[in-house]
Amino acid sequence: IDGTLARLKRSKDADEVAMMRQSIRAIDAGFAAARERIHAGMSEFDAFHTVERASRDSLGMLMPIYGDFVSGPNTEVGGGAPSERIIREGDLFLLDYSVVVYGYRGDFANAWVVDGKASDQIRYLHDACREALAEAEKILLPGLAAAEVDRVVRSSFAAKGLEGQFTSHSGHGLGLGHPDPPYFVPKSSDRLVEGDIVAIEPSQKVPDLGCIRVEHNYLITSGGCERLSSHLLTVD
Repeated sequence: IDGTLARLKRSKDADEVAMMRQSIRAIDAGFAAARERIHAGMSEFDAFHTVERASRDSLGMLMPIYGDFVSGPNTEVGGGAPSERIIREGDLFLLDYSVVVYGYRGDFANAWVVDGKASDQIRYLHDACREALAEAEKILLPGLAAAEVDRVVRSSFAAKGLEGQFTSHSGHGLGLGHPDPPYFVPKSSDRLVEGDIVAIEPSQKVPDLGCIRVEHNYLITSGGCERLSSHLLTVD
C-alpha cells in the first residue's frame, strides 16, 4: 500500500494545509529572529537557540526543530547541525530548517553575511540563486513535470556558467515527510498535482567560500501556486 499512501499524502486537505501554514509561520518567525539577533561572537548553538525560541513562541508550544545552522567554513559541506564554533564578523551563515507541527513540516532556507557586507562574489552567487528560484516559481502549476522545474533551475545557472557549482537537487515535496515526492531532479517521473506543497531550493557550493542556498515553499493551486514562506532573502 506504500504507493497508495504516497499518492494520498501528495494532495493536501484543508486541515493539512492549515498545519503546514502553522509550521511555515513558525519558521518565518525564526528567520526574522535570526536576522535581527544573530551576531558575531555568538556560537552556532546560540544561533540555534535563538531560532528555536522564536519558533516556539510563535506556536505557543514545544515542537521538534531540525536543519542546518552553520557558519563560515562549516557551510562548505552544505549544512549540518549547530556546533560550538563562534561566529565571526563577515561569516556566511546558512539557515535551512524545519519545524514539525503534529507531524507536518515546512522547510526553507537562506544564507547571509553576519555583521558585514557580502563580497562581490557572494552577492553574485546569491543573486543567481534568487533568479533561479524566481524562474522556477513562474512555471509551477498542476500537471507540470518535476523534471522541467529542475531543468529551469539548472538552465538559469548554466546561462551564467555556474552549473558546475550546483551539486544538489532543485527541490522536493513536503508534508508528513522530508523530503517527499515530487522530487525535482533531472530524471524524475513525478508531475505536480493540485494540493502539493513543495520546496524549491537552488544553491551554489564553492570551495573556500561555502554554500549559498535560498528556498521558498509553495502550495500548488488549480491556477498555479501560492508562495507560503515570506522570510527575507537578502545576503547582508
